[in-house]
Amino acid sequence: MKNQEVWVGITDYEGYEVSNLGRVRSLDRVISGGKRRTGKILKQHYNHGGYPYVSLYKNGKGRKITVHRIVAKSFIPNPDNKEEVNHIDGRKNNNSVDNLEWSTRLDNTRHSYSTNLNVCYGENHHQAKLTNDQVLEIYERVHKGEKGVSLAQEFGVYKSVISDIKRRKRWKHITGKLA
Repeated sequence: MKNQEVWVGITDYEGYEVSNLGRVRSLDRVISGGKRRTGKILKQHYNHGGYPYVSLYKNGKGRKITVHRIVAKSFIPNPDNKEEVNHIDGRKNNNSVDNLEWSTRLDNTRHSYSTNLNVCYGENHHQAKLTNDQVLEIYERVHKGEKGVSLAQEFGVYKSVISDIKRRKRWKHITGKLA
């Protein structure tokens, strides 16, 4: 099953199929007025979280559904009714059935940290206002005697941020390399 593509119908969406390799297709169909439409592989788009999704239609209404959930629901038993689907290798676009597993929110979160997929510090933090390069520049300039107030104004941060960078209390994963 690993290399051979297997197609099955998608539950609740007549006229669509999903494969064990993570592809979704529409089937040949007749639309209003007796016109025939040829089935095709659906184009996958990416949501704000970086997960591929497709738009499936039922009773004239479209719904965006992530591909990994369609594959998991179609191919992987879920006897414990776990609510999330985990990408074993951490790659969001690898929706092969061999790379997916049902998971709890806690287990999924733990997996993201244990595999360094969830990097919540530095420029990767969702609230970061500075890049790693800017921090290095601030660190060098403040140690050459520039005032924290002017640097804070220039970079659009509080003076305390500049002070914390100088003393390696923030961004120490960057400034610690300069010690």
